[in-house]
Amino acid sequence: MKKISYLILLSIPFLIQCKTPKLEKMNNESYQVIDMDRFDYLDGNGNKYSITPESIIYDPITPAESSTGIYSGGEPYTISISLVEFEILQETAMNCINKKEGIIENRIKGSGMLVVEPGNKIFIFDSQSTQKTEMENTIQSITKK
Repeated sequence: MKKISYLILLSIPFLIQCKTPKLEKMNNESYQVIDMDRFDYLDGNGNKYSITPESIIYDPITPAESSTGIYSGGEPYTISISLVEFEILQETAMNCINKKEGIIENRIKGSGMLVVEPGNKIFIFDSQSTQKTEMENTIQSITKK
């Protein structure tokens, strides 16, 4: 009886943390596992979009924060989104992560940055990459509904 109780107690942390991870095909051969509960996207100007299954919170850059001292991202806002819209954003982010050719190592002016939670995984998209364009177009299509 003690062995069974001990095994059950050892299994609890594993069972609690089990989630079905998202699997995305990479190069038609392997898969990248990304568990994406929420994520932030910083556009080429540094404006931040915090994306959850319920909302997008827009935190724009101010002139004092911009490299020119003039640029403003506008007014901050929060919008509600549907689970379907979140899944569209999530799928777009996963597709962008899996396209390796546009990902760079260091954030430079004009690049986009995706920060995935949990784990604080960072992916930086070159300013001319299809990933940056795809992420920003998808976010804009949902926020400008």
